[in-house]
Amino acid sequence: MGYLQGSVCYDTWSEWQDATFTGVPPSYTPGSTTYEAWLAKTAGVWNVCRAQLSSTGVRSAQYCVAAPPFTSGTVPTCDVGAPLLDGAAMGFLVLLVLLAGWGAIKMKEQIR
Repeated sequence: MGYLQGSVCYDTWSEWQDATFTGVPPSYTPGSTTYEAWLAKTAGVWNVCRAQLSSTGVRSAQYCVAAPPFTSGTVPTCDVGAPLLDGAAMGFLVLLVLLAGWGAIKMKEQIR
């Protein structure tokens, strides 16, 4: 069993977290004093970090807290081996079509 993020099935919970949290870009409003927020991984734990960003781009008052917990029960699951089985089935069908074509050519040669 894996964990689904978009159309990608990740094998482990840690891989899913890494892919999900690294896909969130930092957010801020340029031109005015604002608060910048981003996600950072420290010692294997994801944290939500925040800093004050002045209109000149100076960052101050930075702090980080643990990211809100995601539990594996709230994330869609998927079968990691399903794409392999789908590919094997398609390959088998292509092989059958090629064998049928080869058989038709051999039968045509026998008729002559």
